[in-house]
Formats: sequence, structure tokens, C-alpha cells
Amino acid sequence: SRPTPSTCRHGAHIVPTYTFHLNDTFSFHYHFLKGPRLALQRMTQVCIPITFGRWGTPLPKPTPGLLVAIGEPIRVPPKPADPSAKPDEAIVDQIHQKYVEALQKLFEEFKLEAGYAGDRKLEVLDAPEAEREKRKSKKN
Repeated sequence: SRPTPSTCRHGAHIVPTYTFHLNDTFSFHYHFLKGPRLALQRMTQVCIPITFGRWGTPLPKPTPGLLVAIGEPIRVPPKPADPSAKPDEAIVDQIHQKYVEALQKLFEEFKLEAGYAGDRKLEVLDAPEAEREKRKSKKN
């Protein structure tokens, strides 16, 4: 997802991080409490996944081979003088593009070490685009 305006407003640098095999540690239930979760996500701009791990508890399933790849920090422009000022959308888009490129670079650099196939690609979808695609496929 895009960097939040508050990240840009506070001038916090962003460190791209990718964890291989993380999806194997929990079962994700997209449709469970979907309506309330999506409403809360829109209000807070934070993803709220519903997950279950070992024995249906919040404990993660044992997953050998977790590999965390950490990239170089992405510099965010300094905090503006006016704390209520909204960051320029072009700057937010530029930071987002750098973040996506850094994630893809991390994935390509470490995928073989993590045991993924050499032709495997990391696909990053923009959330609004993903929602539009879902609606299109339901209509067809």
C-alpha cells in the first residue's frame, strides 16, 4: 500500500522489509467480519487481517525457513514547518514507487535463498485497483 500521508507529514524514513514464507505461519480469513473490518480499515488506514495459527489460536504455525530481507531506508523529505499541511500527492506517489521497487529488488535478491522458484515474481497491487478487479470479475 502507499505510504500514509502521516508518514510523509512526519518525515519518517521507510525501511522496505520482506519476509519469505510468512503466509505459511497463519491461515487468513478474508470474509470473516469483512464489513466491519473494511469500515475500520478505511477509518484508520491500517490493514486488519483475521488470522488463526496453530490449533486455531493466535500462535503461529511452526514454519521452518522464515527469511527476513531488510532493504536500505527510503528517505522521506523533512517534516514540513506547518504540521497540518498535507504532503504533495506527487511526493507520496514517488515514495510509494521507490518502496515498491525496493520490495521487488529484495524479493529478486533473496528468493532463491528462501527456496522460491527462480521464475517466481512478486506482484504488488494497488488496493483500489485490486478492489476494482474483484468487482469486474464478479460482474463477468
